[in-house]
Amino acid sequence: MATETPQIDRSTYEKIQTWSLSTGIGLVFLGIFTSAFALFTTFLTTIFLGVILIIRGLGDIMSLFMPHNKRGLAWHLFGGILSIAIGALMILRPGVTAATLTYLLAAFLVVLGLFKTIAAPIEHDANWGWMMLSGIISLIFGIWIIGLWPEVSFLLIGLLIGIEILIQGIVMIVLPYSIPRAGKGSREIYAH
Repeated sequence: MATETPQIDRSTYEKIQTWSLSTGIGLVFLGIFTSAFALFTTFLTTIFLGVILIIRGLGDIMSLFMPHNKRGLAWHLFGGILSIAIGALMILRPGVTAATLTYLLAAFLVVLGLFKTIAAPIEHDANWGWMMLSGIISLIFGIWIIGLWPEVSFLLIGLLIGIEILIQGIVMIVLPYSIPRAGKGSREIYAH
């Protein structure tokens, strides 16, 4: 049994289109700005992650004083102190944090790339060629990052965040054109 794609009326479509286009354009500019200032973005990201870990650690320690929390006191205390310590190190040493995160990302890409490249021909699914290509690209990108490490560390995280924001902006700009509209000949009605 086939299901019909729900359609929306013209005024709702125009509201969605206006919101999506304005949000998308804003995200594109933010993505370009974030990528252009990748060093600052990387620094800000590591500081932000450090603050989140400190807040999480404080939450773990504060949970020790809840009347219903009788079990796992040592784990909550240990986890809270560890989170606070790592968060403080991230804030105090953002360069080391960025270098570490970049190296872990590169190692992840190398391992993932190797796995996909080897598994794709063995599994031989319908799209095994694309999976293998994806694995080769991940492997090359991971090796490239390791080859440029640690210099690339201070830019890569910010650059990746900027690119992701830019892509989301492009998706938001294109999104309204994929929504079905009510009525026959909707292309003629909405084309001005």
